[in-house]
Amino acid sequence: MIEKNYENNYKTTAQDFVRFKKEAEYWIERFGMFDIELCIEHCQTEEDARAFATSDMESKTCCITLQKDWNATPEETEIEKIAFHEVLEILFGDLWYLANSRFTTELEMEAARHRIIRIFENCFWKQDFLKRKKGNKKT
Repeated sequence: MIEKNYENNYKTTAQDFVRFKKEAEYWIERFGMFDIELCIEHCQTEEDARAFATSDMESKTCCITLQKDWNATPEETEIEKIAFHEVLEILFGDLWYLANSRFTTELEMEAARHRIIRIFENCFWKQDFLKRKKGNKKT
């Protein structure tokens, strides 16, 4: 086990976890990542991070964990920002896995890349385009 000697040891609370989970679920839904099975946990592990994400590309199972022990008290929006970060870890996880896989095919890389592109099209482009189009209408 990793020995942690934090000067300012902060224990994340149940309320912190509720905020973390709510933010992660918001971004999973916002990005339309409905092709994964997600678990969100609040526990302490040997990972040396405030939170972390794991995923299995084949089974599409993912887990986001908020660590109980932190080395400092979180700033006001830090819990939510970290939840967003971990969702992005999952979003880009397939590309990371394929890039490090010895036998990745071009078709697999293309599918993973286009999954992310479609998510960004649906989340950002469509909303922005409709907003701009509405703004250009003459009354």
